[in-house]
Amino acid sequence: MNNLGERIKHYRHKKEWSQSIAANLLGISIPAFSKIETNITIVTIVRLRQIADVLEVPINILLGDVFGNKHNTEIAALEKSLTEQASRLLALRYKIIALHDELQEIKSNKFMDKQVAHPNVDSDLSFTDLLIGNINSGLSLINL
Repeated sequence: MNNLGERIKHYRHKKEWSQSIAANLLGISIPAFSKIETNITIVTIVRLRQIADVLEVPINILLGDVFGNKHNTEIAALEKSLTEQASRLLALRYKIIALHDELQEIKSNKFMDKQVAHPNVDSDLSFTDLLIGNINSGLSLINL
């Protein structure tokens, strides 16, 4: 498949379509479609988009993107990595929420009533108040 016409013909054959079916779907005559497959007619970008859509093939493949497979492999690897990262973030989000709930329960039961002076705050805060503030900050960062 060295040229556009051969690639169009190849993908038409993969669909097991005759030239008549392809021409009909494109709204052109059979001879006009035949001239596209034999590279007699120069295809416009609009017609190329239409052919790609009908054949359900990306334009870059019809144009003979020799790097297509490499790029597709890289894209697949990046998509996999993004999915894994999203899963990790979701797990961390659930963990932070669970810790937040646990701290709220501890605070309501007043298990940690010790007063702790925080160097950046003028007044004294309880230890649980400081932890809850840190967790809320973490939740804010995740939601960004």
